[in-house]
Amino acid sequence: MGKYGIGKRVRDDEGDEGVIINKRKGERLVEYDDVAYGAIWRKKIYLTPVGADAPSITVEAGKYYKAINGDTIGPMRHQGDGNDYWPFRADGGPFGELYYKEDGKCNTGASGPDSPNYNLVEEWIEETPTQKPKFKVGDKVRIARNSRKDCTWLEDEIGKTVELSSRQPTEEGWGVKGSVFFGGRIAILIR
Repeated sequence: MGKYGIGKRVRDDEGDEGVIINKRKGERLVEYDDVAYGAIWRKKIYLTPVGADAPSITVEAGKYYKAINGDTIGPMRHQGDGNDYWPFRADGGPFGELYYKEDGKCNTGASGPDSPNYNLVEEWIEETPTQKPKFKVGDKVRIARNSRKDCTWLEDEIGKTVELSSRQPTEEGWGVKGSVFFGGRIAILIR
C-alpha cells in the first residue's frame, strides 16, 4: 500500500485532513475528519500524506524540488534578510515568487488558498543520460537502415560505408564526411 493507498491519512490543499477510502486513476475519495464535508473525490496532486507517510524534506539553497501540484521549483535561494520564518524563496507561483520554510511548506506571498499547492514533496534531481554513444568521430560505419520516415531518399544510401565527421547536437544522428545528406545527418549505423 503506497502513501496514497486506501486507509492512508492525507491533508488537502486547504489544510483539511481525512482518510482515503477509495481510489481511481489520479484521484482519491477522502472521508474528511470534519463530518460536514463527508467524503469527496480529490485529485491526488492536491493531497499530501500526513503522519508516517508525510514527506520529509529539508530545503537547501541551490537545489530543485517537486511541489504537490507537479511543478518543479528552484533553484532555492536563501533570502538572507533575517526572515527565519520563510528563509527560502524561488521564482514561480501566482505572484512571481514563492517563499518556503525549511520543511518545504509554501507561502505564495499572499497566504492565499493556493499556497499548499506549492508545498514541496521531494527533491528533484535532473536525470542525465549515462549511455555513451556506440560510435565516435572518425569511425567507419555502414548505414543499416533509414530511421527517418520523412527522408525516403535515404533508402538509396543503405549499405554504403561512411566516415563519421561530427556528432550532431540533436537526436537525429551523426555528420558524415562527403555526405549529400540533408544537414549531414544519417539514420542508424552499424560497424
